[in-house]
Amino acid sequence: FPVEKIDHIYLESYCDHLRREGVPVKPGLFELLSFLDERGLSRAVATSTYRERAELKLRGAGLEGRFQAVVCGDEVTRGKPEPDIFIEASRRLAVDPSNCLVLEDSGPGVMAAACAGMKAILVPDLVPPGEETRILVEGVCESLHEARVLIEKMLPPL
Repeated sequence: FPVEKIDHIYLESYCDHLRREGVPVKPGLFELLSFLDERGLSRAVATSTYRERAELKLRGAGLEGRFQAVVCGDEVTRGKPEPDIFIEASRRLAVDPSNCLVLEDSGPGVMAAACAGMKAILVPDLVPPGEETRILVEGVCESLHEARVLIEKMLPPL
């Protein structure tokens, strides 16, 4: 079975689709990034997606250059729920993991953040969180607008 050929065809088709349709973003993302800019807070993307696709998605969503670091699934040995990707992101940001806050959309991502010694906020995507996930997070938010409010409460006043 020609796995590499099929993967190449899929990737080309997927890239064409993203170029035509763009990449949807969660409501409130750009406002959240502007808020973080105003507060002078650095941020990273830590995604299980491989670099080539991640960069394509970031460009397609108008997010290129909005993050100080991008760590991808093909750049770490172990994926989520292992903490490797978040530890690498904090290293690239030169921020101690205990001073990092992760916005996650899945239980395995929350587990990875907790194992890295980071705080997490869950903004569920498809699967509602179970109790084992809820006890690991600072909060569960329905939207990035809600997450921004929670983050603001967690930060020291200006």
